[in-house]
Amino acid sequence: MIITRPLLALATLIAIALPAPAAGESQWPENPRVEERPPDLPPWLFASRLGRPLEDGPRDDAGLSDMSAVLLRDAPSAAIQPDPLTLRSTGEDDSGDLRVLLGTGERWHLMRFGAAAASRPQKTKVTAYGAVAYVPPSLAASRPEGGLGYGPLVAPGAAFGLGLDEQEEPVSLGLKGSISDFEGGAEYRSVGRRLERLVSGPPSQRDREGTEVWVAQRLGLLRLRLSQSDLTDNVDRNPALPRTTRTQTAITAQVAPRSWPIFGLTYAAGDSERVWLTGDGRPRATEQQAFDSLSGSAYYGAPRWDVSASSTYITSRDVAWPDHEMTMLYHDLRLTLRPVESLTVTPSLGTGLERYESSETRSNTSSASLLLTYGPPTSWWKLWTFGAYNASQTSDGIVDGRTMSLSGGLSCRLGRLLGGPTTLSFQASYERYDDSVYRDGSARSVFGLVRLKVVSF
Repeated sequence: MIITRPLLALATLIAIALPAPAAGESQWPENPRVEERPPDLPPWLFASRLGRPLEDGPRDDAGLSDMSAVLLRDAPSAAIQPDPLTLRSTGEDDSGDLRVLLGTGERWHLMRFGAAAASRPQKTKVTAYGAVAYVPPSLAASRPEGGLGYGPLVAPGAAFGLGLDEQEEPVSLGLKGSISDFEGGAEYRSVGRRLERLVSGPPSQRDREGTEVWVAQRLGLLRLRLSQSDLTDNVDRNPALPRTTRTQTAITAQVAPRSWPIFGLTYAAGDSERVWLTGDGRPRATEQQAFDSLSGSAYYGAPRWDVSASSTYITSRDVAWPDHEMTMLYHDLRLTLRPVESLTVTPSLGTGLERYESSETRSNTSSASLLLTYGPPTSWWKLWTFGAYNASQTSDGIVDGRTMSLSGGLSCRLGRLLGGPTTLSFQASYERYDDSVYRDGSARSVFGLVRLKVVSF
C-alpha cells in the first residue's frame, strides 16, 4: 500500500501533464491498437496516438520459471529512442479462456500503461509502467459487492469507476531507471488466482502480491543484482489454503555472452510466515520459518526455437522447533519450437521433491504439458490445443492424486460487424481428476463454449 499509490499518482500526473502536440512530433510508427478506446474506462488511463504500446513490463512469455523470469525481465533493453519523453498505452486485454464467462458472467479487463524519459548523451533512462485489472462499471454494478475481491467497493480506483477494492490492488506498478551500466528500480505486483487466465506469466509471478526493490551493476558480460522483496501468496485469501509471506534478500549473478546461453545463479535468504485462515479470512494459526535457497537457470533463444531450464534448492527451519527442517528441490524445463511461421509447439516438464526431516515424509510432484498453436499470419482464424498432466504423492499415503486435462479452441475474425471488429470463438475441454486415497473426491468434467465478441465505440 505504501509504494503503490505514489507510483499510481506518478503515472497519472505524467499522463495529465504531457502535452498532446509532443506526440505529433514523434518519429515512431503508430500502432493501431493505441487508437482503440476501451469502453467504460476513465479518461486518465487513456492516451491516444502517443507512440507504441507498452513494452517495459515483465516478459511473460519468455519461458523461464522461478528466478529465471527475473533474469530475462532485466535483460539488456533496446537502444534508447530519440524521443525524450513518451507516454505509451495499449488498449484493453481480456482473457483468452472462455471459462471466465461462467459464474456471474463477469469479464475481466486489463489496461497497461507507462511513460519513459531518456537522454542518449548521458545514457540515462527512466521508465514507469503498470497494469490495472478492472471490471467495467456496467458489469460491476450488477455484482452484489462490486469490485474484484471479497470486500466492498472502496479506494483505490473507486473514484475513477474502476471497481477495485482493498484486497485487489493494481496488477503491477513499477519504476526503474539506469545510468550507464548501473540500474535500479522498485515494483509492486498483485495477481491472484482469479486473474491467472487474464495475466499470464511464470510460476514465480503467479498468486503473488508485494513489493521488490533492486539495484544492479553491469561489468562487461557479468551482471550483479541485489534485491529485497516482501511477497505474499494466496492473494484471494482462500480459507482452504494457508497464506505465506516471504521476506528475503537475494543476490544474482548473470552471465550473457553474445551468441551463448544466458546463465544465472541466485542465492537468497530470509524468513517466512505461514498463516492459516478462518472462513471469513482472519488468521487462526501462525508458523514462522527461516530459509535459504540456491537457484540456477539457463536460457538460449534462436530464431526457430528457444529453451529454458531452472533448478532451485531450498532448506527451511521452523523458528519455534529448530529440529523441524524441510528441504525442497524443484526442476523446470521448457522448449518452444517454431518449425514454420504458422506453427508453435511448446512442451514443458516440471518436478518437485519436498522432504520433512523430522518425520522423514517425502512429497513428490510432477507435471507435463504440451501447447500447440496454428494460424497463418495473414489468415482470419487461429487454432490451438493444450494438454496437461499433474501428479502429487506423499510417502505416508495421505496424498495420491492425478489430474489430466485436454482442451482446444478455434478463433475466427469476422471483420467489422454490428459496428465494430467481431470475433467468434469456440472452445471445448475435458478434465479428469483421480484421487487414489479419497476416491469420492475423483471427478470428471466436460464443457464447450461459444463466444461472440463485438468491439464498438
